[in-house]
Amino acid sequence: MTYALNESGHMVFIDHVDNGLACRCRCPKCGEALEAKNGGPIRHHHFAHKPGSTCTGAYETALHRLCKEIISREKTVMLPRYIIPDKQHDDYEFDLSEYEKFEAHKAHFTDVEIEQRNDLSFIQPDCVGVTAEGQRLLIEICVTHAVDADKRATIRKFELDCVEIVIPRNAPLDKEWLTEFLTEKSDSRRWVNYPSGEKKLRINKEQSQKAAIMKYREEHKGYRGILSDRCYKCTVHQEIQEQEFQRFINDYKGKLLPWAEQIAKLTPEAAFEQSIYIRHTGYNRFSFVHFNNWDYYIYPKNTENITTDYLQRCDVTYRFLNELYHRSEWYVNHKDHCYCKYFGKSFEYCGQWYTFCSKPL
Repeated sequence: MTYALNESGHMVFIDHVDNGLACRCRCPKCGEALEAKNGGPIRHHHFAHKPGSTCTGAYETALHRLCKEIISREKTVMLPRYIIPDKQHDDYEFDLSEYEKFEAHKAHFTDVEIEQRNDLSFIQPDCVGVTAEGQRLLIEICVTHAVDADKRATIRKFELDCVEIVIPRNAPLDKEWLTEFLTEKSDSRRWVNYPSGEKKLRINKEQSQKAAIMKYREEHKGYRGILSDRCYKCTVHQEIQEQEFQRFINDYKGKLLPWAEQIAKLTPEAAFEQSIYIRHTGYNRFSFVHFNNWDYYIYPKNTENITTDYLQRCDVTYRFLNELYHRSEWYVNHKDHCYCKYFGKSFEYCGQWYTFCSKPL
């Protein structure tokens, strides 16, 4: 053990004290007097207990104590990466990844409290770093014991910011090495709780979304954002579907076989819900369609004395029914969806989800 407590209660290095019991140093674990063995040129300089001492774990305790003193002296610590636990993946075009996480970064403190009990939560953390803005960060140093479930639950209950730094098992009791590890490295540490960081991220995210919404409105005059649940109740789907169907019918109206003209008189929903399918008998001209519980031949079996105009109507009817079949398939799969131009382009703002709507204002 190369570090021990001096008379002032600070960790001191073996080469910075007098030899033997004159060092007046104590064990950070058991509090017993230690002998400084730093006078010889051969053996490694170290502190030693009196013969017969049963103290164990002094090295780990010294490591733990030294880490706290380093943080108190440096007033800085490297924090690990943080990501919003329940982050959403937005469907809108802009990337929000930079607003959903904090990369590893240094935290600087104006003051560091060592093992001071919190009167509200009754927690006594290893360190508490206080920033210039007054934000308090609990720092737990894990050498042998990690933050247990009860302590973690209390930290989260009182919404305290807390990071746990895990000291590697092979860490040397060396001030320079530990200083670099604590202030420059971001590995071997994890967030126990970080409510203030999550709040900042969500505020940044809302601000970025608000800016994107304003930009969207400037670029798309006449469109708006509505609550997502209202979008499913919107009638624009039915209105647009009827307009599309009417344009589709107009392209074929008056060019179909007489029995097929009755389909053109139906509403879109009624037409698409009909059981329509085309069956081939081996030759295209013997195809027939099942419609309204009846089978109709698109092409007559006997083409003698059939006019060219009638055969053209057969061809048009075949194309019409084939397209109607595919439109029916799409309609069934998208019946409950909004048909807005920007449907699915959703965004979250102030805890609620909105969808861009192409229905005119």
